[in-house]
Amino acid sequence: MPNIETTPVIEFYGKKGEMDYKGEFTLTPGLHDFRNNSLPNDDTYSFSVKNPQPGYTITIYNSATGSEDESWASYKLTDPFPMDPTRRINVDAGYQVPIGQEIVPGVRANGHGAMAQLTGKVSSVRVAKDTTS
Repeated sequence: MPNIETTPVIEFYGKKGEMDYKGEFTLTPGLHDFRNNSLPNDDTYSFSVKNPQPGYTITIYNSATGSEDESWASYKLTDPFPMDPTRRINVDAGYQVPIGQEIVPGVRANGHGAMAQLTGKVSSVRVAKDTTS
């Protein structure tokens, strides 16, 4: 059987959910400014991850520079179902749960800040990969 390599990809959706696909990018470490990824600034309401893998941290920011002075929420991918995309998650779902609590299977809250509205205000995403996973 051939070895199938998969690359995690984050998908973004607007106000109307799955019928309002906004775009995607490969989960590569670093800050992904929506203006540089051709994603609509301030128009993202939810996300899901295709081909999720444990060890990735995704932090979603209101700020295009990833500043924690504005609202942000962080999520950690853990024990996802191999090859199955995660369920769609509201970008500020992590506001209501303690760090480490599972929000949907394979996605845990990993912190938040400023707790102002993040839904519809997303401008950038920082991706980190735990190299010990």
